Amino acid sequence: MEKRLQEVLEKRFHETLDTCTKEELFHALMEITKEATGNLKRNEGSKKLYYISAEFLIGKLLSNNLINLGLYEETEKVLKSHGYELCEIEELEMEPSLGNGGLGRLAACFLDSIATLGLPGDGIGLNYHFGLFQQKFTNHKQQELKNPWITKESWLNRQSFTCKVPFKDFTMDGVLYDIDVPGYDKIELHPAARFIGTMNYGYAGTKELNEALVSRFLVIQMPDQNEETLEKIFTTSFPEGKPEAIEQFIGLFLDLQKKAENGEISTKALDLRGILASLRAIHQGLKPSLAVRMGVINKCFDGFEKEIVEDVVMTRIPEEWTAAQVF
Repeated sequence: MEKRLQEVLEKRFHETLDTCTKEELFHALMEITKEATGNLKRNEGSKKLYYISAEFLIGKLLSNNLINLGLYEETEKVLKSHGYELCEIEELEMEPSLGNGGLGRLAACFLDSIATLGLPGDGIGLNYHFGLFQQKFTNHKQQELKNPWITKESWLNRQSFTCKVPFKDFTMDGVLYDIDVPGYDKIELHPAARFIGTMNYGYAGTKELNEALVSRFLVIQMPDQNEETLEKIFTTSFPEGKPEAIEQFIGLFLDLQKKAENGEISTKALDLRGILASLRAIHQGLKPSLAVRMGVINKCFDGFEKEIVEDVVMTRIPEEWTAAQVF
């Protein structure tokens, strides 16, 4: 990086790293970054994704591109050795006024993601010349000023394609510009790679999935836990547990599961993690009845439901049990 910076500064500004201005250093870093991005292999495939959006909130690109290209730390080290801070150079960049708000940021994140995943795709939008305004206060009154972010040298790459855009009383020439998006340490997906999403459908606190999202997945309905699967979980997690005691904890979960199926209690009390956490606490020496109260019973905030859960627990976990009777 140091050698290339010296070459660009000498060629363009007849300066060195020790004599150049911060502005000259910024333009040299932009040129090197665009050059490195241009050397990347373009994502290709039989299909291509086009993400059409009215806005793309891409933010300042110098640091993001240096990180994605794996050049950030080296660049930061080189600049520090010559008395510069990379964060100060980053501040000189004009932020592209191509979007604002959550939708614009979401669109930009999609582009970062498809570039990182090595998927062929483009973001299609409008190249706003004054997308955002500058705010100024004069005599306690707000003034909105133009924000001319497009400078002679920027991340925009002008393309040869043009088209006529007709309006009511005039026609304009539309010019195509590109901004390259280098993915971060590109991930090469194996042909057998699959994306898996999970949710506890019907579980307390969860919401029904959006139809558009569900349509993109094959849905596998997982059965409820039964005695066989629970036994495997408990004995694997606690091989030193006494079989007769572990049997009671398995029975506790099955009893609560039945109550939840019948609508007597909510699924808040049907907490396998809570029961396993109780056993871990017992293994550390805590009294079983207290551990189950903390791991299961106290998670019920409705008084009536709490009484039902307490009754189920008492039939399985005797008050007089000690940790030595479980482990």
